[in-house]
Amino acid sequence: MNEKELQAYIERINKKLKYYYGDAYKRMLNLPEVQKAIKKGTEDFKFSNYTTRKVDKIVAELTRIINTNLQKGIADAWNYGIDNTTNHLSNAFGRLNEDFKTEIDKTVLRATKDIRNKTKESYRIVNEKKGGLNISDRVWNYNDQIKKEMEIAIQNGIKQGKSADDIARDMQKYLNNPNALFRRVRNKETGELELSKAAKEYHPGQGVYRSAYKNAMRLITTEVNAAYREAEWASYQNNPLIKGYEIRLSNNHTILRNGKRVPFYDICDELQGIYPKTFKWTMWHPQCRCIMIPILLTEEEFASRVKARKEGTLDKWKADEIKDMPNNYKEYYLKN
Repeated sequence: MNEKELQAYIERINKKLKYYYGDAYKRMLNLPEVQKAIKKGTEDFKFSNYTTRKVDKIVAELTRIINTNLQKGIADAWNYGIDNTTNHLSNAFGRLNEDFKTEIDKTVLRATKDIRNKTKESYRIVNEKKGGLNISDRVWNYNDQIKKEMEIAIQNGIKQGKSADDIARDMQKYLNNPNALFRRVRNKETGELELSKAAKEYHPGQGVYRSAYKNAMRLITTEVNAAYREAEWASYQNNPLIKGYEIRLSNNHTILRNGKRVPFYDICDELQGIYPKTFKWTMWHPQCRCIMIPILLTEEEFASRVKARKEGTLDKWKADEIKDMPNNYKEYYLKN
C-alpha cells in the first residue's frame, strides 16, 4: 500500500466514524426522557436529571466500536508499512535479473520476519501513554464530550422552539461544522440572540477540539499513520539494502483557510531531508502527512552484494550507509 492508498484507507475509517457518531446522537435524542424534555421545553436540560445510565450505555458502546476499528486500522497499517518497503525494493531491483530478485526476496524476508510477527502486538506498541493516557483512555475521554455536546444542542433547540427531529438534523450538520454548535441562537420568546447555559459552561481544554467526533478522527488519523511509519521504519533497520531515508513533504501540504486549501509553512518544511536509517521517525506532529522514502543501494552496490554472496565474502561486505543527521535538523534543534 503506497502513501495515497494509506490516506484513502484512513478516509474510509473516518467515514465509518462519522456514521457511528451520527447514530449515537440519534439514539440519545430518541430516548423517551429526552423526547419529553424537548416537548416540555426544559431550557436547562441535563442528562444527569433524566437518564444518565442509558446515555452512558450508548457512549460505552460507541467507545467499544471505535476502539475495535482503531485496533484493526493499526494492525492493517502495520502490515501496509512493511509491504511498502518490500514494494520499493522489488520495484527498484527486481526487474534487473533473477539473481537480484532472489537476493531481494531472501534479504527482505529475513529483515521483516520479526516485524511481521509483531503485527498482533502493533496496537500495544503504538499504545504508549501520552500525557498519562493510552489510546483507549483518550477515546473514552473524547466520547465523554458527547453528553455535553448533546446538552448544548438540546438546549439550543429548545430555546429556538425546535422539535426533536429538527435537533437531530442539526446534529448531523454539527458533525461537519462543530463550531456552529457554540454560536448564539435566537430565543423564541424574547427574540434575543443567546448562548445556551451548557455552551457557556463547556471548556474542553487546550489542544482539544470542541467536538468528540473531530477529536476521534484526529486520533485515528494520527495513530494509524503512526503504526504505518513505525512498521516502515522498523523494516529498514535490519535491511542491508537500505542506506537511509528521505523525509519529504506531502503533495498535499496545505491547510484549509476560508474554505480553500492553501500552502503553509511549518516544522515539516524545516525538517525535510535525508536521515540515517537509525534515526527513528514516525511523524513530526499529530496528523503529519510527510512521507518517508528509503534510500537504496545503487545498482553497482547491489551487484557487488550479490557477487559477495556468491563468493562467500558477504560477512565482509558493507554498504556506504548515511551516518550524519542533516544540517537543517541540527540547526532547528539548536534554535528550538
